[in-house]
Amino acid sequence: MSTESEAQEAAEREARAERGLARDPVGTTEAAPGRPEADPEKGVRIPLGELSDDALHAIVEEFVTRDGTEHTEGERKVAQVMGLLERGAAEVWFNEKTRTCNILRVD
Repeated sequence: MSTESEAQEAAEREARAERGLARDPVGTTEAAPGRPEADPEKGVRIPLGELSDDALHAIVEEFVTRDGTEHTEGERKVAQVMGLLERGAAEVWFNEKTRTCNILRVD
C-alpha cells in the first residue's frame, strides 16, 4: 500500500470518527472517536453521515409505515421525520437483538 493511499485512508477514518462524536442519551459524555454510541436498551446510534441518502430514506419510510400508515399520509410523515433528523431532534438507532432500526427523539 502506498503512503498516499495510507494517508487518504487515515484521513477518511478521522473524518468518520469526527462525525461519530455525539452526546450520550443523558448528554453527559461523548462517544469514543471511531466508535458508534451504544446503549444496552436502544442499541447503537447510527450517525446520519454514515448512511447514504437512499438508505436513510428507506429506514425512515419503513419506520413511518411500520404501523400501517397509508401511502397518502406516508410521504408527509417521511418529510416530517426527515426534518426531525436533519435538525438533530431525532436519531437513528439499530437494535442488534431485533435487527431493526428505530428513530428516537432526542431529549
